[in-house]
Amino acid sequence: MQRREASVKIMKLTSFFLIFAVLWVVPAAGIDAGYYNDRANKYYEKGRYDDAVRDYTRALEINPDDPVACYDRANAYYRKGQYDKAIEDYTRAVKLNPGDAEAYYNRGLAYFFTGKFEKAVKDYTRAIEINPKDAGAYNNRGNAYAKLGRYDDAVRDYSSALDISPEYKKAYHNRELALAGKAAAKTGPDNSDSKDTAGSADVGNEGMAGTAETLTKDSSESGRDQTAYKRRGKDFLEKGQYDDAIREYTKATEADSRDAESFKGLGNAYYEKGDYDDAARNYSTALDLAPGDAEIHFKLGNICSRRKEYDEAIKEYTKAIELEPLFGRAYNNRGNAFYRKGYFEDAFRDWGKSGEIGRGQPGVPDR
Repeated sequence: MQRREASVKIMKLTSFFLIFAVLWVVPAAGIDAGYYNDRANKYYEKGRYDDAVRDYTRALEINPDDPVACYDRANAYYRKGQYDKAIEDYTRAVKLNPGDAEAYYNRGLAYFFTGKFEKAVKDYTRAIEINPKDAGAYNNRGNAYAKLGRYDDAVRDYSSALDISPEYKKAYHNRELALAGKAAAKTGPDNSDSKDTAGSADVGNEGMAGTAETLTKDSSESGRDQTAYKRRGKDFLEKGQYDDAIREYTKATEADSRDAESFKGLGNAYYEKGDYDDAARNYSTALDLAPGDAEIHFKLGNICSRRKEYDEAIKEYTKAIELEPLFGRAYNNRGNAFYRKGYFEDAFRDWGKSGEIGRGQPGVPDR
């Protein structure tokens, strides 16, 4: 009897703890999903797309039917140039939210850059049906039509974009190219250049819609130009064309001398080129305009380390960690600086923390 009673008590206690565990886990899952989404958005804004993808994925593991997380992860994949994965997530997003014009719009961009122009046309058409006043969607569908050699359709779309936004320079330029392509096509079927006159790399697609790093469709000409300079600067930077990136980001800072993002981009271009003095100067300007950027403090720490200014490097890495407590690369590189100073216990502590987070390798600086 005693053994049976003990068994019953254990079962009751077990049941209690199971119920308690369920009650505890259910609300925590929702909190965790929101936490990961918010942190992923911050990573995205800082251009840390690998980290953003990781956190959006964690959020989706908790809440698989969240169309916003699907859409945001798609945007991060797009920024990484992983268009097939972006398309998968945009497709998932529109299944969960069929009225999301921006998801169709961005999937159209991904289809365009993978050469699937018919599918791009269909997605832009759906985006226009949902939001008929989107000049960018008309412009981009015109580009897809031009790639298909359907110049009359392209010209019509560029004209529609201009009806909505009369100062849309990109649409004017594209319409001229489409008219030239149409004229070239009339010279005969042997003219192999006719389909490349419009819809080519020279034709401007409007940027992504509605991302955590929204490319604002500014109503002023200077705003559009400044956004275009930043976008081109970012593209050149990702391709390793640092002088071109510096040129475009410099134009962006001249167009808006209060935009911290432009100075950060310019700093990144100088940094990757190896011009650390100019990088540090532009990073400092960016921080003056918008304090609290962990990535900039991390890069400044790296610059100090290269100069063997390890005390200053430690200060910068520490600021980065205070702003972003799970910044594994900052722990790794601060550990390296501690090691150079002979603070071995601190170095091993930071390397251990970096290993827990999953970033960095002891003794090996992480850019």
